Amino acid sequence: MKTENRIFSQVYSYLEQGSRFVDKRHLTVLSWMVTALLSSQSLNQARWEPFVQSRAEQANSYQRRWNRFCQNGRVAVEKIYIPLILKAIETWKEKGERLYLAIDTTLLWNQYCFVYTLHGYKLHFLLKDNNIV
Repeated sequence: MKTENRIFSQVYSYLEQGSRFVDKRHLTVLSWMVTALLSSQSLNQARWEPFVQSRAEQANSYQRRWNRFCQNGRVAVEKIYIPLILKAIETWKEKGERLYLAIDTTLLWNQYCFVYTLHGYKLHFLLKDNNIV
């Protein structure tokens, strides 16, 4: 099994937990986007193509797919992130550990939100600057 397929499977199952997607195709597209982002380590959507399984034959087909997803009014971002954040907080709480988190966001082209995060665990802080983790 290719690495991207394993990552996709893990991302899909993680996003599916607490997901309120009515149309599972949205979950599939988001999972491939996250997989490609992690695998390519790039925000450039043109670099995601080698990491995605699809019947698309041209690079702009992939980009149209991502744009359709991002422009889709039926995909509510808060319904994606809130359950994930709550699950992460719950996991930390169950372990009895304290998590310090600072978030700074930047909106790019009035369309994409770039998130800078500062994670603190046992007072050791890791700056995740300009990286998607």
